[in-house]
Amino acid sequence: MVSDFLEAVEEAFLIKTGALDQITDAIITVDNEDRLIYLNKAAAEQYAIDKNKALGLKLKALYRQLWFTPDAEQEAALSLKEKGYYQGTNVHVRPKGQKAVIESVVTVLKDKSGNKVGLMSIMRDITDRVNVADWLVESNRRLNYAIEASGMMIYEIDPKTNKINIIRGLEELLGYSPEEVQYSVDWWINQILPEDVPKAKEQFYPTKNVDNIVNEYHIHHKKGNYIVVRGIAKIIKDTTGKRVRIIGGMQDITQYKEMQAKLEEYAKNLEKLVEERTRQLQDKERLATIGQIAGMVGHDIRNPLQAIVNELYFAKQAMTQVPENKNKQDTLESISIIQEQVDYISKIVTDLQDYAKTLKPEIKEVDLPELIASSFSIIKVPENIVLTVNIEDHLKIRTDPTFIRRTLTNLVNNAIQAMPKGGKLTITASQKENQTTITVEDTGKGIPEEIKPKLFTPLFTTKSKGQGFGLAVTKRLIEALGGTISFES
Repeated sequence: MVSDFLEAVEEAFLIKTGALDQITDAIITVDNEDRLIYLNKAAAEQYAIDKNKALGLKLKALYRQLWFTPDAEQEAALSLKEKGYYQGTNVHVRPKGQKAVIESVVTVLKDKSGNKVGLMSIMRDITDRVNVADWLVESNRRLNYAIEASGMMIYEIDPKTNKINIIRGLEELLGYSPEEVQYSVDWWINQILPEDVPKAKEQFYPTKNVDNIVNEYHIHHKKGNYIVVRGIAKIIKDTTGKRVRIIGGMQDITQYKEMQAKLEEYAKNLEKLVEERTRQLQDKERLATIGQIAGMVGHDIRNPLQAIVNELYFAKQAMTQVPENKNKQDTLESISIIQEQVDYISKIVTDLQDYAKTLKPEIKEVDLPELIASSFSIIKVPENIVLTVNIEDHLKIRTDPTFIRRTLTNLVNNAIQAMPKGGKLTITASQKENQTTITVEDTGKGIPEEIKPKLFTPLFTTKSKGQGFGLAVTKRLIEALGGTISFES
């Protein structure tokens, strides 16, 4: 029986059974009673079966020892009964629980007379191959997901024909359907912004001996606008170095470029802001120092100045007792000149102290026309200047009258000094909603452009006599009232 069986095996393989040990696939045979008659070296090693102990085992026991699942047993038995052979791929369970994918072919063996003498099974472990295939499928799936998420258009160019084949992403990137585009490289280049064509051509018609090309350019969208894309091209070469294919991709980076531009602009503005804030801080520190000095100087001058004022008063009173003569008139004239200079010094001291001290306005309701009229009671307007006052009657505001009077005095005196040969001085006041505007206008020569930025800066003056505190103090007074001061020339 065994000899008939082995003879059938040898006829099936056209080789001696001893040579089957050189085959790497696992081969087992069973007789008509489903008992193991033969197994080659690969089967014994692959499945860790002792050949001597395995011989004589029943097929059912054999399948389980070879780790077939019950489903695989039934499938094989049914196919052999109906077709006379079985071919399939099954998951076998190994002794330690590992799973193996086995590709099996089972055929009926017959003797020379055509009688069935048993079964022959060839089994190949394809677990690694299946794992690699599964990994490739999964990797390809993930790659497709990544490409779809990026919105990248993938294309392929044949360098021989300059034909371009769009693999995916045309509509997502550019809005065109496949029927709306041409598949020649020239057509695609015509869609690129003219100034970007030279660098974009490198991606379609490479001139450099490189393997990869990356650049950015604008390409026309179906909506009519241009979008910015990052172009990537991989040059495929044969063994001789000849280009056989170009695989490329385009990704929309318009939003990225816009964001990049905004960040660059923000960085520039931030730089300017830092410079401006630094300058303002330096100015504040400088002004604070000026304020401290101004306060000390004003305080040190005020006391002796008051003594001079008192002495001038007594000297003037004493001169009234002197009989009239030329010396008396000369002396009184000198006293008057000294008095004017003292008043001027007193104004400087007041400005210094006002600039240095913390301003605390005392707010109350005042009649603005009356307030402005009272201001001109202490301001001497030259005869060659025409004064016009335009103010609504009974215009009431809530403010500190002293601050407004000081402000008007400074501004009107500046206007008068700007018109040494005469002119027009106009004071206008109006009210709209909760805002009151007072304007002091003169017909002087105006303010030179180069000094406009420094106009309210302390210690800056264009006058031969002046310390440059008048407008700086005026600005502080108005800002202390919650207002603003500006100028036009």
